[in-house]
Amino acid sequence: MDVLRALHGYSFNFDAAFLAPNPFALTSLLLFVWSFWMLRRDEVTPGFLAGVRLTWLTFLLPALTGILLTLAGGKVPSAVDVGGGKTKFGTPYDPTQEGMHWLYGVFALLSLLLIESLIRGQFIERRKGLKLLPVVILFMYGCAYMVGHVAFYPGSTPGR
Repeated sequence: MDVLRALHGYSFNFDAAFLAPNPFALTSLLLFVWSFWMLRRDEVTPGFLAGVRLTWLTFLLPALTGILLTLAGGKVPSAVDVGGGKTKFGTPYDPTQEGMHWLYGVFALLSLLLIESLIRGQFIERRKGLKLLPVVILFMYGCAYMVGHVAFYPGSTPGR
């Protein structure tokens, strides 16, 4: 169980980590910057495709471990009252953050699926789809950031 918690809750501990506190947010941010190169191209480069696959990996590993932890009865730290209405970090507990954690995870998954369809040109022409990549990837980065944020910080309804 501790291995699952370590894999699921891995975060970076350095000064610039506020931009990308976890590996999924980091790969999403790098993919966002890289996607601007795709605005000038008509085809997806193999390197960019490898970056998308790496982003999938950094999403799926914590997602699958999170599902296993949930099945074992785990909750995000910001949603657990350890006594006195506080979390283990000393902030007010907020049970609604559990649902928000799942919501942002689902939005990130949908973003990854949309990125795949834009790259393949399934719904719209590939050239137009590549022009939309930065917008979709920026949304995914925001979801990746918020997945970690809601796990540790209370929302607007602490104590309920």
